[in-house]
Amino acid sequence: MSDDLHGGNRRDLKRFYVDLVVEYGWTHVSPLVDALDALLAMRDARGLFSFTSHEILVFSRHPEYPAWADHDVVAITPLRSGQVEVSYVHRRDPRGKESRVVSYAELITTVDSLARLLVA
Repeated sequence: MSDDLHGGNRRDLKRFYVDLVVEYGWTHVSPLVDALDALLAMRDARGLFSFTSHEILVFSRHPEYPAWADHDVVAITPLRSGQVEVSYVHRRDPRGKESRVVSYAELITTVDSLARLLVA
């Protein structure tokens, strides 16, 4: 058994996003591929889990459905403008979600600030 509990997940996510760029021509996802190692290191440090919905990368406190569907998550969506939307999705709150559109230079710190809310 590997000491890296997310090792297989890390490889699968990287392969998934590279395939979106190479196989499907979703070039707007390419900057996310470059940031993925740092994002996943932050995810691991916070004890979170991740899943995808098309190009959207989602961080959750829960590893499986339906638990992640019922609790708040942080969603990272690469935009065709070259920026990225980072959202804190309130599952049980009428506010719905709080979103910020940021540059990739701001991505890690923005995601980390919202991910802290998930584990608070």
